[in-house]
Amino acid sequence: MITEPEPIHTDLWHRDGEEIHILQDQVASSQVGSELDAKGLLLRDALAIVTVVGALVAFYGMIKLVSYLAGIPSP
Repeated sequence: MITEPEPIHTDLWHRDGEEIHILQDQVASSQVGSELDAKGLLLRDALAIVTVVGALVAFYGMIKLVSYLAGIPSP
């Protein structure tokens, strides 16, 4: 059984429409990915800053504790 093919212009339009949708989906997913990457980098930087500040505060506290235990008056 031989069936007639679909009209060429409809088939091409359908394929082009699919390709456009596929490309739009790829662009949208890459934009979401870059937003997630940017948020991840920002979160990583914020965590690094909090860690450094926490370490400095802990170091200062240890110095104060040792000076208190040694009987050195604080300024």
